[in-house]
Amino acid sequence: MCGIAGAFSPGRPPSRTDLEEAARVLRHRGPDGASVWADGPIGLAHARLRILDLSEAADQPMRHAATGNRIVFNGEIYNYRELRSQLEKEGEAFQTRSDTEVILAAYHRWGLDGFERLNGVFGFALWDLAARRLILVRDPLGVKPLFAMESGSSLYFGSEQKAVLALSGERPRLHRPALAEYLWFGAPLGTSSFFEGIQRVEPGAVRIYSEGVLASSGHLRRWQRLFASRAVVSGAGPSAPELEEAIASAVRRQMVSDVPVGIFLSGGLDSGTVARFASRATAQTRQNLTAYTVSFDAANPSADVIGARRTARRAGLSLSEVVVNVDDGMRVYPRLLHAHDEPFADAAGIPLFLLCEGIGRQTPVILQGDGGDEVFAGYRRYLHYRYPALRSIMAIGAGVVSRMFAGPLRGRAHRLAELLYEPNPALQYARWMTTDDSQRSASALLRADYAKGLGFEVAAREYERVAGAEPLSLADVLRVDQSLLLPNGFLEKVDRATMALGIEARVPLLDLDLLAIAKSLPESRLIAGGVRKFALRQVSAGYLPIGTIFGRKSGFGVPVGKWMRQKLSNRVIELTSAHPHVFDGGEIRRSVEEHQSGKADNGLRLWKVLQLAEWLEMFAVSA
Repeated sequence: MCGIAGAFSPGRPPSRTDLEEAARVLRHRGPDGASVWADGPIGLAHARLRILDLSEAADQPMRHAATGNRIVFNGEIYNYRELRSQLEKEGEAFQTRSDTEVILAAYHRWGLDGFERLNGVFGFALWDLAARRLILVRDPLGVKPLFAMESGSSLYFGSEQKAVLALSGERPRLHRPALAEYLWFGAPLGTSSFFEGIQRVEPGAVRIYSEGVLASSGHLRRWQRLFASRAVVSGAGPSAPELEEAIASAVRRQMVSDVPVGIFLSGGLDSGTVARFASRATAQTRQNLTAYTVSFDAANPSADVIGARRTARRAGLSLSEVVVNVDDGMRVYPRLLHAHDEPFADAAGIPLFLLCEGIGRQTPVILQGDGGDEVFAGYRRYLHYRYPALRSIMAIGAGVVSRMFAGPLRGRAHRLAELLYEPNPALQYARWMTTDDSQRSASALLRADYAKGLGFEVAAREYERVAGAEPLSLADVLRVDQSLLLPNGFLEKVDRATMALGIEARVPLLDLDLLAIAKSLPESRLIAGGVRKFALRQVSAGYLPIGTIFGRKSGFGVPVGKWMRQKLSNRVIELTSAHPHVFDGGEIRRSVEEHQSGKADNGLRLWKVLQLAEWLEMFAVSA
């Protein structure tokens, strides 16, 4: 993993000074070295985290010896050894052991079709010297970030928005559609970014630029077909042993490294499954593998810590418990906000950041269990799409409760009733994904004139685009979550919290070959008899502790509500008052008072506006 940036600007060729500044602001992603290269209208910058082939020969920007093509690459290609073998048989010669050189060789030998063969996580820019064109490519699930700004006949790109800003010289301006999405869903969606003019490159995209202008835009076809399909899966799908081997192969592929590899254990099924197969792989390769978990109270371990201990013992792994003070989150949240470059409401990134801070760089590669819920159907809301009658029953109950009771219970029931009575299938699913409703939303803490155009229907447009107009099946909502929740939410959180400290996180349950096999599982194997993630539990039966297979994780439990009730209550009032044209000071004070008195739980709403106000100050944004 690394940080990349660059510019393609015939009218204003990038200077080495600007490229070096872009590399500098990305050094947390690549603490092992930084280099730049420029030639007329094209310039590339790279900050390296050495994982494969630790020699300087594998540094970037890398040049292909035969063609003069150059590349900057952030990510890992997990099948690079197999591709290298094929390419050598076709006459390609290699000077390094890196996966970066394999991408250059694949493009030389197979052209754009070579990118279809990559199984990995990646965001890269490849300069085709002969054709004088720049190609941007992002992995199909959006595990690795990639941003781009198109300004006239100039293109600027980078792994993070701050690198794009460093190259473009543009004054930061707020992008209002991203604000609407953040207020309702906690993060921008799709290609949206908080900075006007900067877009996320869409997962699976292949963009080709000529003379600094977008000439063509497509997608990695194999994966686009897989994600676009709405066909109902028929048949039994892969057997349990076949699925088990697919997971084992994914974990083996993602353990290839020239530096130490570890694993984060949460006490749950997903990370436990990865741990099981990682332990098996180390027995074959004799790699050392340390498991880590985070503990907030060494004297009174949580259920998750106890579960992590059980899983580690069963898998034969050494477990290191990193003890952190949860209130340290108030110390590090500004650093994490700066790492994100934009407001991000999911506070679960804080304990992940603290865990990475605790282990330092002694283990530069970490395996995680992310993706298990979105691939194997782990969320409770999925039950409503496996058994649609549940929605009708719950709608009646929620309507009754919302009329009969007061307080927080009534508020939750109102939100659920609003969700279940929503006639538009895409908007109904979007309502599952927000904690707000028409009576109580974060946008209500903004000035009424400023909040115009920031309503739910505006924020949910990306859900309508991805989900479509037809009624949604279980397979459909899995596809929606894989397209929006994963890249814009969970994978964004993992990337920024780990790479802020120079640690590479890998997610074997999102391996592309494994995903293709999981897509062939019928609904009856994903949820059976009301049991979610049935196929994954079936694979783990007899190998993991029963509490890990069927237990419920308590989660990191970040006390945002407590912080907003106590130490951060004055902070949110103080910061928002500096932007009176954006925030409604009176409504914020009332929300703080309600929250402190216990009349209402406004913790998340206040956390959202605190993050927004901090960001406006931190990046000097014109709002």
